[in-house]
Amino acid sequence: MIEIQQCLVCGAEKTNFKFVFELSDCWLKVDNIKYKIFQCQNCKIAFLNPRPDDMELVKYYTNEFDKFYNTTDKDLIKKYSFTLQKKYKLLPEKKGKILDIGAQKGEFLEYCKRRGWTVEGIELTNTIPNPYNLPIKYGNFLDINYPENYFDVITLWHVIEYLPHPHLIIEKISKILKLQGLLILAMPNFNSLNLQFMNAEDIPRHLFFFNLDSISFLLNKFGFSIIEYNYHSGVHKNSISGLITFLIKRNILKMDKEELLHLYHNYPKKFENIFFKIIDRSITLPLRLILPYLKKSHNFYIIAAKN
Repeated sequence: MIEIQQCLVCGAEKTNFKFVFELSDCWLKVDNIKYKIFQCQNCKIAFLNPRPDDMELVKYYTNEFDKFYNTTDKDLIKKYSFTLQKKYKLLPEKKGKILDIGAQKGEFLEYCKRRGWTVEGIELTNTIPNPYNLPIKYGNFLDINYPENYFDVITLWHVIEYLPHPHLIIEKISKILKLQGLLILAMPNFNSLNLQFMNAEDIPRHLFFFNLDSISFLLNKFGFSIIEYNYHSGVHKNSISGLITFLIKRNILKMDKEELLHLYHNYPKKFENIFFKIIDRSITLPLRLILPYLKKSHNFYIIAAKN
């Protein structure tokens, strides 16, 4: 286990850390270790402390985790077309070189390639298929060399929260991104309703937790200016109904919080059915419209330019 004595983002001493909550692995239930989450009161970044070291983390990435993220669908572009379109709209009109960190099977890069971008990707493990035969490198981003001032755009779609050294990642990105190049990140929102009422995070795989203040602090530190951010209107895969159900079962039926979170992370496949999605989104529409304005949605993205 590694214990953080100074904030990795702002350098504040441990006395500035405020305990927020503790939780075990409620999704995959690899073990019953309770992990504590602290928040730096200076820069507002939150993190596990202590946290598993790199060797200890491996056991939390089980076959079940791989199954969840590595589908066997052949036509990924068609399957994820709506999400890919939303991501692509965040890119600048002028095409150039793009690097996707955490590229998985490369569906986003393939989508960009078909529209004229020069693409590169990086993924930690080569056990993930590369069905489009894209130029994806495998390994730790910090160990792979890229030319300075090389990329026009770098993206991290729900990746930074998994990384043990986010400050080093952003520092390296600032070197290989062109002047006025764009960095686009999407991540869970530590100020979300889910976090406040459920502590619904993928612990201990998520090592760091960001809100707009903390990610802005980190980006500004390495010479980035925030040019856009937005909060997703949804809350989670099973939307706000999952939160409402959780609160009822927790507060009225007095069910165990961690068991409820296990059910929440492993929601029944039937709720992926379009019929259930329509009902869910209709019932929860008012909250989904309000939460982004309150900055309480589960996820958000941020676009920053290198100065």
